[in-house]
Amino acid sequence: MQLYANRVIGWKGEKDGQPHLIKERILYIYPDQTASVINLNKKRPLPIRTPLKYLYDAFVNEDLVLVEEDPYTEQYRDEATLSENDKAFRSHVWDKLELFLTKHYLALLELRTRGAIVLEIIKSTGWTKETVYKYLRRYWLTGQTKNAFLPGYHRCGGRGGRRLVYDSRPGPERRNKQLGWTAGNGVAVNEDIRKRLTEGIKEFHLKQKLPFAQAVKKTIQSRFCDDFEMKNGIVIPKLWAPDSLPSERQARYLFKRDFQNPTQVLTALTSEKLFLRNHRALLGESLSMVEGPGSLYHIDATVGDVYLRSELDRNRLIGRPVIYLVVDVFSRMIVGFAVLLEGPSWMGAMQALFQAFSNKQRFCAGLGITITPNQWPCEGLPDAILADGGELLGHDADSLTALGIQIHQAAAWRPDWKPLVERYFGLLNTHIEWIPGKLHKRQPGEHDCRLDGVLTPRMFRQLLTWIILKHNNSVLLKHYALSKEMIADKVKRYPSVLWEWGVSQSLSELRWKPEPLVQATLLPRDKATVTRKGIRFKHLYYTCSLAESEQWFVRAGQKTWSIDVAYYPPDDSVLYLRLEDGSRLVPCTLVDRINELSWVGQDWYDVEDHFTLRNIENLDEKYTAAHSTLTFDVQEAALIKQAKEELAQAVTPTSKSSQLKGIADNYKKEREQEQQINPPVPKRVKPPLPPPQVSVDDEYIPDALPFALLQEAQAELTSKITSH
Repeated sequence: MQLYANRVIGWKGEKDGQPHLIKERILYIYPDQTASVINLNKKRPLPIRTPLKYLYDAFVNEDLVLVEEDPYTEQYRDEATLSENDKAFRSHVWDKLELFLTKHYLALLELRTRGAIVLEIIKSTGWTKETVYKYLRRYWLTGQTKNAFLPGYHRCGGRGGRRLVYDSRPGPERRNKQLGWTAGNGVAVNEDIRKRLTEGIKEFHLKQKLPFAQAVKKTIQSRFCDDFEMKNGIVIPKLWAPDSLPSERQARYLFKRDFQNPTQVLTALTSEKLFLRNHRALLGESLSMVEGPGSLYHIDATVGDVYLRSELDRNRLIGRPVIYLVVDVFSRMIVGFAVLLEGPSWMGAMQALFQAFSNKQRFCAGLGITITPNQWPCEGLPDAILADGGELLGHDADSLTALGIQIHQAAAWRPDWKPLVERYFGLLNTHIEWIPGKLHKRQPGEHDCRLDGVLTPRMFRQLLTWIILKHNNSVLLKHYALSKEMIADKVKRYPSVLWEWGVSQSLSELRWKPEPLVQATLLPRDKATVTRKGIRFKHLYYTCSLAESEQWFVRAGQKTWSIDVAYYPPDDSVLYLRLEDGSRLVPCTLVDRINELSWVGQDWYDVEDHFTLRNIENLDEKYTAAHSTLTFDVQEAALIKQAKEELAQAVTPTSKSSQLKGIADNYKKEREQEQQINPPVPKRVKPPLPPPQVSVDDEYIPDALPFALLQEAQAELTSKITSH
């Protein structure tokens, strides 16, 4: 058993003669093998410190159990269900307590130092002592996230600020004392003018190496004009008014402030992002940002350099997959990955994160791979995630804050912010260099490597799993910087060893959340329809015990309705009903029909691809039906016409009653005539059985059977059937 911060445990007891579970939450695990816990059953609990050995011994003696359901799961509601007042109140409380909950977090957990910090909070906020303890208890009890102060959860806080912009140039007017004239106050260098001057200095001074005064002149002539005029057949730019143009002195000031150092000059010659990526000083390292396993995960995506084939039709090439990797910064272990057939998106990041947070034995078993817990021990929620500014921005990713995970965004075009995951993409490409279908530079006339692709998406996931297991357990990290404690413990520089060492030293910042809650948060959401045939979702039908017990499908015969669902893109067998604003998940299974059973365990990409092709085939048939059925339709019409003509010639006009009379007798006569013209096929008569072979050595010899009489009877019966 491994205990993590935020884990809920339960002590076995009795209440009113009935079994009762006293629940506690682990708030923090100290390096000295003690833990701070808080009772979830008391009315006004406070954190207490207890030895980890005491908890482990109680677990061995079966006095302590791990609680799988968090009693505050209902706090994690969908962001869309929160009101604006809830969000505003949450921000109000969090802004006042944030400093104390981060800077003085450990002091608030200790009884002897808590009182002084509470007094500081009272002075800072103006709250009463009871109000301060009320909010602290709510924070500790409900999971230690900022969203604990409200029944809903959303990332909040203002972003950015307004810059001071002058309407005119500060300072005195421009004067010429000798001539006695003023040239006005000039123009303020706002962002638009700054951009034009910067571009001109880069172009004419730094790149073309023109003298500064000439570079400023060229800049004004090329970038400070909004119109043109014709003079002597030549197009001449029409410059701004003199009092709207920046002076050379302003340009020199701008250049002196922004360009007169290597950083600024290199930035001007390339770009700020390229300078930071390629030329900045490398004085730090990623290990300085983390304390142990789970402190920080890096996540990113790339397009794989290999061509795959369809799982359903191996004759079809489906292109290059998108690969997501999740890497733990402390141990350099790859904790999760995903392979999908669509561009980088929240759905792809979700799959990778869901796999990173989940049990790896179950995941590998789904791919037909058996591993031990020590081969891939990563399970639980990290403290923070660093990602690009695309996938983990927006409404969908806001739900991660409800799990207590901090989301950090890397700037655009800054892969150096995530060096580990970027480096591992290169390692993956090295490992798959030998795979058929690997993308290579192709010369004209050379064989097209795309045609060599043999792997399906599932096979590619299996291959990546083996590559990741090899990296985590067998690849020596040559440049990993060991701490003094690691050196003393003779820790080997393998990702799995570093991970286990960090966990054993209580450095892990992984946190536990109920798996249904994680699924409800990360799995993509959609709408399904309840029908008589089942719960229809993307061409397939599902059922569940809840729907059958409440007779949904019978009621759907009167009127169908839609319902929220969550699904797992790599496996169409996984579908959940999202009830009670997503806080409750009900698993569904495919109905027991041929159409559904043919798709068990398939990737949703293959399912949708198949039905899309089938719809295209249906549309083609719709437009070609007139041509393909023309011959048959003409033959049918000619036959009907012939029958009508023969009837008109043969039938003697009689009354309707006389035509209807005697239909039964007519049917009998017609049947007899049909039998004479087309006699029925006689039934096959089995040949007579041969007489049994009797050994002359036997003491008993039975009498001979009358086989001749039997053969005569069978022949007579056959002749009668043939005559009829």
